[in-house]
Amino acid sequence: MRFHKWDSVPEDVKTFMYEKLEWKRNRGVLSQHWKNNGGKTNPRLARSNMHGDCRNQEDWNHLCDYWE
Repeated sequence: MRFHKWDSVPEDVKTFMYEKLEWKRNRGVLSQHWKNNGGKTNPRLARSNMHGDCRNQEDWNHLCDYWE
């Protein structure tokens, strides 16, 4: 980190950091949704039922690849 105080961090960097933290926190919720909607037993079904909190289909596909 090149910033010594939170006040000196630019707003766009703060926003990016908050989004990353929120994404990491939501992965557990998304993983549970994947498991409840087919998961390993029916990954095609799970992939077709993207959770509403997922940012987009590309991200959902990436997570499904990871979990599969």
